[in-house]
Amino acid sequence: MIKYYNINGQLVEKNQATVHVNDLGLIRGYGVFDYFLIESGQPLFIDDYVERFINSTNLMQLDLGLDQKSLKEKIFELIDANAVEDAGMRLVCTGGLSDDCYSPVEPSFMMMMYPVGGFSASKYIEGARLISVDYQRDFPEVKTTNYTMGIKVLKEVKKAGAVEVLYHDGSFVRESVRANIFIVTKDERIITPGNKILRGITRKQTTKVASKYFPLEEREVSVNELKEAKEVFITSSTKRIMPVVQIDDYQIGNGQPGAVTKKLGSLFRASVENYLQSTKVS
Repeated sequence: MIKYYNINGQLVEKNQATVHVNDLGLIRGYGVFDYFLIESGQPLFIDDYVERFINSTNLMQLDLGLDQKSLKEKIFELIDANAVEDAGMRLVCTGGLSDDCYSPVEPSFMMMMYPVGGFSASKYIEGARLISVDYQRDFPEVKTTNYTMGIKVLKEVKKAGAVEVLYHDGSFVRESVRANIFIVTKDERIITPGNKILRGITRKQTTKVASKYFPLEEREVSVNELKEAKEVFITSSTKRIMPVVQIDDYQIGNGQPGAVTKKLGSLFRASVENYLQSTKVS
């Protein structure tokens, strides 16, 4: 059972973890975060996540006060304190307690662990649905805590039986609210948007794997290309590689998860196993 969080560098029982009501993360939504999985006691692709989190804090002018080495030490300290083999961990840095409720002074830093539940196997066997929204995130290269649009349309997502909202600007596809998107063309080229997106860590690992077996491009993807794709899939820490068979009212390909997506799913699982083996402490 997860018992401890880390608040501003100190281990505290999770039921006692608090932030001030004047924290800018609460009253202004000013903050960044990151989230990764822990398997067999090892945080997956930890160097990538730590680098991205620190980069997000720097871009939002939040002085975390930790370098990558020190942050990794804090992460392993919390894993050891909770003695949980498999979990998710969220890192959050906000503008902190602000006397004028507007100006950042000293950031608040929080580390939380959670039990992890997977998605239904049907999403990988039958494929998932998305709905689309014309929307561009502010500061797309930063993993901010602002998920207003995704939460606002959550009822529509559930009504449609979808798993995610896909953002576009009317002409080009960007990303989903909590995942990156890839298309597979009829000649089996893999293309993923390369601009105005958050560069996901699972996206990064997927491109590494995919480029060994298929032609891969990172560039603008038009809405028309998306509709004409042979296959579509999304990637994230929790979804891994999830096939998409319908977006709004149009079907992708033949309406079934495709061979390329299935192959990449298997290759990604193997890459995770290789990572865990390479980081195992003997």
